[in-house]
Amino acid sequence: MQRSTDRILTTHAGSLPRDDDLGALIRKKALSEAVDEPAFAARVTTAVADVVGRQAEAGIDIVADGEQGRVGFIPYVNERLSGIEPSPNVEAANYWALSREYQAFPVFYAWASSQAGAAGVAGRTRWVCSGPVSYKGHAALQRDIDNLKAAMAGKNVAEGFMPAVSPSNLANWNRNEHYKTDEDYLVALAEALHEEYRAIIDAGLVLQIDDPLLASYYVMHPEADIDACRKWAAHRIEILNHALRSLPPDRIRYHTCYSINIGPRVHDMELKNLVDLMLKINAGAYSFEAANPRHEHEWKVWENVKLPAGKSLIPGVITHSSNIVGIRLPHTHCSDAEGEPPACRYPLNPPRSPVRVLGPIRLSASRRNGKPTPTRSGVNSRRPLRSARSTASTSTPASTSAMSAPMPCLPGKRSTASKSSRVRSASSSCWSRSAPSGAARGSWSRTLTG
Repeated sequence: MQRSTDRILTTHAGSLPRDDDLGALIRKKALSEAVDEPAFAARVTTAVADVVGRQAEAGIDIVADGEQGRVGFIPYVNERLSGIEPSPNVEAANYWALSREYQAFPVFYAWASSQAGAAGVAGRTRWVCSGPVSYKGHAALQRDIDNLKAAMAGKNVAEGFMPAVSPSNLANWNRNEHYKTDEDYLVALAEALHEEYRAIIDAGLVLQIDDPLLASYYVMHPEADIDACRKWAAHRIEILNHALRSLPPDRIRYHTCYSINIGPRVHDMELKNLVDLMLKINAGAYSFEAANPRHEHEWKVWENVKLPAGKSLIPGVITHSSNIVGIRLPHTHCSDAEGEPPACRYPLNPPRSPVRVLGPIRLSASRRNGKPTPTRSGVNSRRPLRSARSTASTSTPASTSAMSAPMPCLPGKRSTASKSSRVRSASSSCWSRSAPSGAARGSWSRTLTG
């Protein structure tokens, strides 16, 4: 996958809001109501073209289709698997009331759940595994791939990525009623999802594994302490790596987060308690939440954790779960050269930030990770793309400062940069880089944002 060389590349978590008419069609599909499938497919095609164009215009380097045709980042795959069907009991599943957060703040969450547009509070229809699982979604996946690649054609973007759900999240969503053991069920899901993973990579796109349960399992299971959660996570990572077998890690990025719940969030599992496990996943880059007060300090974890050679980080530096776009920040944080303050809560470029610890080659900036739903995010539908523009403007001054400073020695193969921006140090095996000297924000931003 593309890595930051002359500047910090920008991306996002994958899902973007759908327009109202498309959202209405998706809700019908979610409820198993009849829709005009050719008309729906045509509408998805135009929606993908629009959302990719707006990403490119906003300055996002690594774009996605915004999951415009998907019911959700987990249940989209149900129609692509045999052996998975809606529960005949039409039961609803909503586990948030059992979480550490809800138990600690019942009054707050009772109030929050009554608010229009509240995310993560409504029950969902339970799906179950009722027979042998196998992959049958090749045609649907190919439509997604074709839409994204067509939308990217002629756009000034670096590359595209496509999210796909992890086996553990799917098993958590769809109860096993067929396999003798949950282990057998997980392996069957991994085998089936391997086909989707491979097809995405074979199409020339970067595969993103969506796995929020790795980070959110702790808050959802009050009965489990940190050690129990780590044991659970280690086994699920083994299953995921089985699903990723034989696939090139440098075409895979891994994403975990704490959901889009806007609440106290005092029970999120800390990055320090799961980072070593996350790095065992066979991926080339790791995407995680870093833009709210609960997690913005966790860049310091990377002072003591060695990122394996050839790996990169994609911290979510811009929040999406708020209608706030930007605030004025002190100089120790990211700031915009023309005074348009980005919504950056993660210090990209103070003296001891990840840029200094890891080097910008190993860092991409993302709109804060978390998967907004089509209709219940509580955020205006155009807000996430505005925050994407803020991500791009944030990375511009950070790139200029970081690329002009000496970079740390990076083990393994070095990324390629142009001759004009790459100078070999005579006294070490490290590279140093310089941003275009005297470049105005406009010209440098065009290099960044297109």
